[in-house]
Amino acid sequence: MRFEILPIHGESFRGCQALVRESLPPDRSGVISFGVCFAVVIAAYLLTPSTAGVTTLIATGAIIAFMFGSQAHAKGRVAQLRAADKHSLETHFVELDETGARTWCNHVDARFPWCDFTRATENAEFFLLIRPGGGGIAIPKRVVGTGAAELRERLAAWLGQPIASPESAVPGGGTQAT
Repeated sequence: MRFEILPIHGESFRGCQALVRESLPPDRSGVISFGVCFAVVIAAYLLTPSTAGVTTLIATGAIIAFMFGSQAHAKGRVAQLRAADKHSLETHFVELDETGARTWCNHVDARFPWCDFTRATENAEFFLLIRPGGGGIAIPKRVVGTGAAELRERLAAWLGQPIASPESAVPGGGTQAT
């Protein structure tokens, strides 16, 4: 099976996000942030009982400002990387057969045997072939068209496991095989 992927602005970035999202364990930053704020409230009450309210407000505000500032800084750095990504707006190809996957563009050619992939899954926009460490191949569903059922069958055969689909989505953004 061979797919020619003509660039659509932002699609490469969304494919990378989907690969990373499927590779990472569930995000616990909200629970950690709540725990830190709770610890600040307890510390303010114990250490400064006469000004616990003001101390808590100042400390919590500082923590929240730091979190949002760090997030904005990281988004700015990612935007710089995206602007310099010469691959995202050039046509590239994905070829799948019984030996593995090949993906290439004008100046990069990569081949992976099926044993390099941990699993395959899909979301509303992509078929995702997941490799360890957040890497892999994202095939836009728009280029698969009516061959989606055949692609699912072949991936299941080549990988030796069923492909997880959007219908088997679990809370937290991941998927599980059915």
